[in-house]
Amino acid sequence: MTVKREDLLAAAALGVLHYTQVDPVLIFLLQRDVNLQRAEMLRKTRTARMSGKHVIYYMAAILLIGMATSLVAWYTKLAFNALGVAGLLWFTGLYALFTVAMAAWFERCQLGASVRIFCMSVIALLPLAVFASQQISVL
Repeated sequence: MTVKREDLLAAAALGVLHYTQVDPVLIFLLQRDVNLQRAEMLRKTRTARMSGKHVIYYMAAILLIGMATSLVAWYTKLAFNALGVAGLLWFTGLYALFTVAMAAWFERCQLGASVRIFCMSVIALLPLAVFASQQISVL
């Protein structure tokens, strides 16, 4: 229902509303309509952001990272020998923080879910690729 200023003035003429209350009531009604529209838009964007397709993409990315990690698992023994446990864990923690920061940045940029999943998979798999290439060059 749309309330116009003329309707409020007519109500004031009939004595239902005081003339000084016309503008505050009109402002209140307009603000309420704007807030309801904003809430509806936010609800639509939040529900549209996560669908079954996105869950499948995330699961595929996690599966890909897990498979690559398991295939390169025997290289970790060499890394333990080269860096030691503390050095390897420190590097892993630092890279995990970098990955989380990049994921937050991609989220702020509001890129598509497919693009975010692909970029984060590449970022997560980059240390494994570098480590594997170093081991291949040693052979």
